[in-house]
Amino acid sequence: MRHAVLFTILLFVICVAGAKGWPAADDKIPSNYVPSGKAMYKEYCAACHGVAGKGQGPFAPVLKVPPADLTALAKRHDGKPFSLRYFWQS
Repeated sequence: MRHAVLFTILLFVICVAGAKGWPAADDKIPSNYVPSGKAMYKEYCAACHGVAGKGQGPFAPVLKVPPADLTALAKRHDGKPFSLRYFWQS
């Protein structure tokens, strides 16, 4: 009797999951998706450089070489904000 109840619950859960259209495990991000610069900075840079870009992120104290103060880059380039386009130019 207990197995029949468990089987019924399992079957119900599977049916509900299929009806809601839950994403499959192999669903991927679309190939044309490009995150914003702010999202990329938060994901890849803020841990070391900090949210303000001054090199005081939470991971900075454990690095051998301290992270750069990104706000100083603008001062060195006539007040223009730092851009990675410099590195992507041919």
